[in-house]
Formats: sequence, structure tokens, C-alpha cells
Amino acid sequence: MSSKVKNGLLGLGNRPGELDNEKLCSSCFCSRPGNQESPVGHKHKVPRDEPRQQTEPPTPSMNTPARPPEAANSELIAEWTDHHLLDMLNFFCMWQAQHDLLASSSSPQQTGVVYVSACEEIKLQFTRLSSVTVKQLASRYVELVTQWIEFSVSLHKSRAEFDQGIHARVQSRGISPIVFLGLKDRIEQTWALDISGLVPQRPGTRPRRDVADPAFNLVCVAQELLRARIEMNNIS
Repeated sequence: MSSKVKNGLLGLGNRPGELDNEKLCSSCFCSRPGNQESPVGHKHKVPRDEPRQQTEPPTPSMNTPARPPEAANSELIAEWTDHHLLDMLNFFCMWQAQHDLLASSSSPQQTGVVYVSACEEIKLQFTRLSSVTVKQLASRYVELVTQWIEFSVSLHKSRAEFDQGIHARVQSRGISPIVFLGLKDRIEQTWALDISGLVPQRPGTRPRRDVADPAFNLVCVAQELLRARIEMNNIS
């Protein structure tokens, strides 16, 4: 497949193409093997009248590096308000525009230096989203688009509500009109996502993982918006 995908978001371009998902998949890492010297078979029976001696924890050897401490999981937002959802839509809109600028302005080696920091700098502008990761935001975006498609299909099929305004019809389904129409605007406007600037030219090589992760999340959002456009075109 080629390296572009066409989708709808604030009309930031209209370049045909497809997308190579395989090159953006995050690499898998193997866990460190455990201690190969099992204490089973070397147990020493301690007499009951002798107190057990507390042994110090073994120090890591040169051949087996110590496992780094795991990062704490980000806390999910307990209640997604309209402000949270609109911030999420605007974040991915701004991040997509910055992605296009970085992916087209330099080589993959040069882009990797500033790509991750650029994404985080944009996210810092939305303080309501500080407790969630970009990956979690992408998952929530996919859920929102799925709900939007379901609501839109029901709106088209419910002829008994045609005499009502769009705001009343949307609110009756439990979704905010401002969020519904804001996402509708993203879906209807076309844009192109170019990832060729992130992929090394040498065959068999992949982008850096810290670069591939945010780019892959953006690709997931782009694909979901494209799916919504296709669904709406089929209904129309």
C-alpha cells in the first residue's frame, strides 16, 4: 500500500492516497527472562528452634539488568463533558495540522527529534485532557464516532421526528447538539494524512517507536472519520 489516506477534518488538504498501517504498528518487546537458577532442590531445612535469618534481596548482575519501574497508568476522565469532547476534537485537528507540517518539512531522522515533543506541546494547551494519554484520547474518539454513526442512522430512519428541529432530535438521543454538529463538521470536510515523511527509505526499517505511537493514534482517528463519511454517503 502507499503512504497516504484521505479523510475529513477541517479541509486541510485533498490529496488522494492510501495508508500503510503495518509500518506504523508499535513494536513488540519481549519481557526479560527470569532467574534461571531455581532454588527448588536446594532448600535447607531450618530447625524450628532456630530463628530464620532475613536475607538481603539479590543485587542485579551485569548480565541481567534490573527491570525499570513501570510508569503509573493515567487516570481516565470520570465524566466526559461537552468541554472535554470539544477539546478532544480540537486537539486532533491541531495535531493533524502540525503532523502535516513536520512530515513534509524534513527527513525521517530530523522529524523524529521534534515530532513527539510537538504532540505533547499541543496537548498541554488542553488542560482538561491532562489526565489521559493520546492513545486513550484516540480510543475515546473512535467511540464517539461510532456513537455518532448510530445516532445519524436513527435520525434518518425516524420519519416521525422530521417535523422537529435537529437540536431536539439529537438531544432526545442523549448527545449534545454542539458535540454532534462539531463532529459532523470534521467528518464532512476532507483532508489527507501523509505519513511518508516518517517512514525511513531503507527497506525493512520502521519509524522510531516514540514517533510511531502518536502517528498511529492519528491514523486510527483518520480511519474512523473516513468510515463515518462512507456510512453517511451510503445512507444518502
